[in-house]
Amino acid sequence: MVILAEWLLRRIPNDYKLKVHSYEFHATEIETLILGNSHAYYDLDPAFFRSKTFNGAQVAQTLDLDEKIFFKYENMLTKLKCLIIPISDMSFFYKLKNSKDNWRLKNYAIYYKINVSNNIADYSEILSLPFSINRHRLISYYIDHETAVTSSELGWGSNYSSKVKHDLNETVSKTVRVHKIDDSRDLPEEKRSLEKIISSCYTRKIKVILFIPPGYSGYTSKIDSEQLKITLNTCKHLAAIYSNVYFFDMLNDSLYKADDYYDADHLNEIGAKKLSLKMDSIIYH
Repeated sequence: MVILAEWLLRRIPNDYKLKVHSYEFHATEIETLILGNSHAYYDLDPAFFRSKTFNGAQVAQTLDLDEKIFFKYENMLTKLKCLIIPISDMSFFYKLKNSKDNWRLKNYAIYYKINVSNNIADYSEILSLPFSINRHRLISYYIDHETAVTSSELGWGSNYSSKVKHDLNETVSKTVRVHKIDDSRDLPEEKRSLEKIISSCYTRKIKVILFIPPGYSGYTSKIDSEQLKITLNTCKHLAAIYSNVYFFDMLNDSLYKADDYYDADHLNEIGAKKLSLKMDSIIYH
């Protein structure tokens, strides 16, 4: 029964399987690749880019995972001209493996088939989540016929809709709490992962765009100043030593109004269109 449940869970379509399929069958067509965490997943829609663009970002996808994905498909990305990665105030301080969201690692181990840890649970659907959650997933798909896919065909997270209204001020405190990292133990590895990607792109003459994503004003004023300072300085340093790196601090960009946000630090589809068009113009500047 356990083996059957594992098999059934793996058959359920999900965003990771969609993205792996896109890499395997369309990597050779991609001209602009977006990697990173939820700030890219929800904030950048490839539909508004002039180049052949794919969004390979995902919720809580940290820089070490970006590195593994990039190098897994690097040789297939023969037409790649530009790589875009968001750098939030927590990007250098947060590693999925060391977080409470580490249950997501199984998606990279099972579907991307990359080595993520030595923990056997990270290579199993049934072992990585409580039975109650997996039971709900099975019922939702096989009985209620509900989809677990939230990505568009181009990889953009399409479920942060402006039709869902949140009190942005209420989302601020939670976001600030989640983004504040108490130690910097992951900083060296996350920075090293990003630099490995940049170095490879430099050799291949691929433009790398790093950007701090826009945030709701009530949130940006409460970000940990030291954490943000390190983030800014690290990005500026990388842009200074690599001629293929371009860094943009959009944290307090006045282009984005309250109606453009889904929550304190993510855009809805209205804001995503704005940012996507702006990023597209940066590529061709």
